Amino acid sequence: MSTNNFIFNFAVEAPNNHEKKYASYTRRTIATLIDVHIVLIIRAIFIQIVFSTFFYKIVNDFISDLDIKFGTRTPKNTPEHISFLINHPIFIYTILLVLTTILLGAFYYAYFNSSNWQATIGKRIMGIIISNNNSRIEFSIGLFHYFLSIIPYLFVIF
Repeated sequence: MSTNNFIFNFAVEAPNNHEKKYASYTRRTIATLIDVHIVLIIRAIFIQIVFSTFFYKIVNDFISDLDIKFGTRTPKNTPEHISFLINHPIFIYTILLVLTTILLGAFYYAYFNSSNWQATIGKRIMGIIISNNNSRIEFSIGLFHYFLSIIPYLFVIF
């Protein structure tokens, strides 16, 4: 089996010898579901901590400022309300919060794939390793792999 330094080979260790075989789609799907749930829990905890300690005040300030300026506590889809939202500090804080939660997932996948495990927790549970001649990948390649893996979702969003 030939390998390329930039392509990951998903393999499962054979029980009696050192030959590798490709992991089935079922095993990959289960591993992905485990990892998605772990990252979801990490992100939910992070957002809860940020919202309860910092973001709660920003949201209340935004609602108060909106009430003072427009006499309503809920924004509407008008150019004035959209302009107010874009120019309010809540806009940049929300963008930073979203980017940070994306980076949490990127760090999870890149860290575990570049660790001694050579796999995320879900892949480890399912016995799947990312291996290139049994050598670890670099953290930067793990990040690159994560961002390549989310490209299809970006097409759906746009």
